[in-house]
Amino acid sequence: MCSGIKLVKKIDQILEEQGRTRKSLADELKIVPATMATWKTRDILPPADTLSKIADQLEVSLDWLIADYPGWGVDKETFGEYSREAVRERFYKILTNKDGLTEEEMKAAHTATIVFPISYQALKNWAKGRISLDMYFFLQMAFKLNTNIQYLLTGEDDKLPKDFDPVLFKAARENANSVHCLYNLSEDKKQIISDMLNKLMELEHLEHVSKK
Repeated sequence: MCSGIKLVKKIDQILEEQGRTRKSLADELKIVPATMATWKTRDILPPADTLSKIADQLEVSLDWLIADYPGWGVDKETFGEYSREAVRERFYKILTNKDGLTEEEMKAAHTATIVFPISYQALKNWAKGRISLDMYFFLQMAFKLNTNIQYLLTGEDDKLPKDFDPVLFKAARENANSVHCLYNLSEDKKQIISDMLNKLMELEHLEHVSKK
């Protein structure tokens, strides 16, 4: 369990990364700035609803804020190219075609594009083990960056097949259950489905032409 001292230390660390002050956070929380100092000097935690608001404002998980969870996969020396930080760096390497970007260059690349569905700070927080992201996020990013999920997460095999069709990939992902069912059918049943789809496409085309 987190202590008041550790909580304020975490808050100060993230505020420094964001170029913010305790006062700016206090204003968002609608509390007196000196209140945070009290949490540290008296080594106490604020109420649960305040902790939740802090987590939201700092874009971290409440679990990490009070219990250091998830926290795994962060150390680059231990996890190498599989570490969260290495994964984060690959996002910007793919985006800019440059390696060894500084923090400022990564932030500029992030804000200059609409590729990312989350903020720069949120992705940085993930790299530091402060929040979790589901697998759909990484699949979505692999598609948007025109790379494969294996390379994005491991640094291995950064070449897509020459016949890779991102439109078909997107359609397959959106209809994953149907594709899975088709894949597991016997060859003769696959042929029946294929013939049926071709006839439906012909009918679709005729209906489209008749409406003109």
